[in-house]
This record gives sequence, C-alpha cells and structure tokens, in this order.
Amino acid sequence: MPALPEPLRKKLLALSGAGALALAACYTAFWEGHATRPYADSGGVLTVCYGHTGGDITPGTTRTPAQCEALLAADMRQAFAVIDQQVTVPLSDGQRVALAAFIHNVGAGAFARSTLLKRLNAGDIPAACDELRRWVKVKGVTLNGLVNRRAADEWLCRYGLPTPENKG
Repeated sequence: MPALPEPLRKKLLALSGAGALALAACYTAFWEGHATRPYADSGGVLTVCYGHTGGDITPGTTRTPAQCEALLAADMRQAFAVIDQQVTVPLSDGQRVALAAFIHNVGAGAFARSTLLKRLNAGDIPAACDELRRWVKVKGVTLNGLVNRRAADEWLCRYGLPTPENKG
C-alpha cells in the first residue's frame, strides 16, 4: 500500500499532539487546495476555500484566508458530528481523520447511504477501509487526484496517523 505523500506526512507529524479535528483540517486542506474565489469543482459544484460547498457561496465573492480557515474548521466540526451520529463502533483518530475528510469530500448524505458506513457499523473495519478506494469517480470518470486521495484515506483508515516508526 502506498504511503502518505511526504509533505502531508510531515505536516501530520508536526500536529501529532493537536487532536483529531486539527489533524483533519490539515489533512483536508492538503487534498482540497485553497481558493479564495468560488469555482466550479470537477463535478460542477460551486466551491470555495478548502473544498467548502453550500448555499452560502456567492459567485464572485472573495473570501479572506481567515474566513477560509473558519469555514474549514466549521466543515470539520460538521463532519465529526456526522461520524459521532452515524458510526456505532469505536474508531482510531486516524480513522476519524480519514472519515471526516471523506465526508467533507463526498457529502454527509452519500456517506449515510454508503456500503462503507454499513461495513463500519457491522464492525468490519478492514472491509470499510477497502470501500474508500471505490470513491474515485466524478460523473463516471476516474480522477487521478481522487485515486491518490483515496489511497491516503485508506492508509489512514488501516494504519492510523503517521509516526516516526510507521513511516506514513
């Protein structure tokens, strides 16, 4: 299984004592990138900052870096709330980080309907981690960026947060 990208691994190691929410924000920001002006993502969804979507985005309105950080923090809190409401089995911090980033990317509704969630709640964590790699298409087209992102999600799900020992 491929390891985490080295720049991401270093950032996560630096934040290792910060808690799952801060780690999820760092992890998500790495994969989402940062855009202060709204744009249509690969699925045609209006997006701003670190992958933020929703009815509060106005085309042409620029967000400040501080506003983007606040949106990311709120989005991560929302993703963790979905995990807390829908997942019935204990999870490691690495699994929570991977799932929060996944929920932020695909949406709470898709997560709620997913086989991934069913397998998690059945206690089959390895099978749930396997499910992540299925979520690599937008409008039927496989995107290399999603392939790479899901490989990292799956790594976190299986092995946890990087440490100097596990080489992330």
